[in-house]
Amino acid sequence: SELDPQTTYEYRIGAWNSFGRGFSPSSRVTTKEDAPWGVSPPHWSHVGLRDDIIQLEWSAPTKPN
Repeated sequence: SELDPQTTYEYRIGAWNSFGRGFSPSSRVTTKEDAPWGVSPPHWSHVGLRDDIIQLEWSAPTKPN
């Protein structure tokens, strides 16, 4: 769809027939947060000579949420 992520939209439905026209009440809906893209896996390494501690480093995604 062409809807933007994490955006609130308002809509209502209209109908016409031989009895005339009518509209539904307005409704609001918010689209879900978009998944980020351009995410690289984290880089990890041992800290010093210890086997029980690691250091994680990562970069921000190209397109965050």
